[in-house]
Amino acid sequence: MNPEQTLKAIEQLSKDEGINFISACKAMQAAAAKLKNENAVKLIHQIKMQSNEAQAILSGLEL
Repeated sequence: MNPEQTLKAIEQLSKDEGINFISACKAMQAAAAKLKNENAVKLIHQIKMQSNEAQAILSGLEL
């Protein structure tokens, strides 16, 4: 999956399972790790960190 598809899949998982975005990221990372897909684990981590950064900016916090 490319980054855009991965982001959409995380958002869909979050919506379907009624969990927050970070929890969905963690679940997707765990699944990718079980499949030994290191690239997916790294990509999901990057998406999660970007989300954290955006949330911090919206909250008026500095990283």
